[in-house]
Amino acid sequence: YLWIAQNVALTATALWRLHLYIEVFTLSRWRVAAAVWLLLVIVGLVLILVRILSRRSNQWLIGANALSLIAVLYSLAWVDIDAAIAEYNVRNCREVGGTGVPIDAKYLRELGPEALPAIDWLAGRINDAAVRAELDGVRYQLKRELAVELAAWQGWTLRRSQLASAY
Repeated sequence: YLWIAQNVALTATALWRLHLYIEVFTLSRWRVAAAVWLLLVIVGLVLILVRILSRRSNQWLIGANALSLIAVLYSLAWVDIDAAIAEYNVRNCREVGGTGVPIDAKYLRELGPEALPAIDWLAGRINDAAVRAELDGVRYQLKRELAVELAAWQGWTLRRSQLASAY
């Protein structure tokens, strides 16, 4: 029991450290993946404890872990992670009075067209002409990318279609 509690505590502190790191720097796809992984590890360890305390079978433990994994993957399928990352980064960047680092327009570009609403939000709130010009260039590139993606039927998704209708 102590070993499981120790591992839950260590994983929780790693998650807290990741949270602090994201606050100081920025959110990224890898940091989201790390957070999801750490949460799954905590759930798995708690399920091991439940299995021991309730004297359930290993088959139950495997099924419960598989169910938690499926629930997480299914839930994440409904979340636009790139848009959420972009939103977090622009709302916490130094240009709008946040505690984070200056906005990384190149990373917003890497996130793809899903970053357009966040870029527009940021562009309306900054006074630095150089940053605004850089964001305008990224916005132009992302709009073109969105148009190219939607031109082929393989690139069409409901989310992209809604985004294109807004832009």
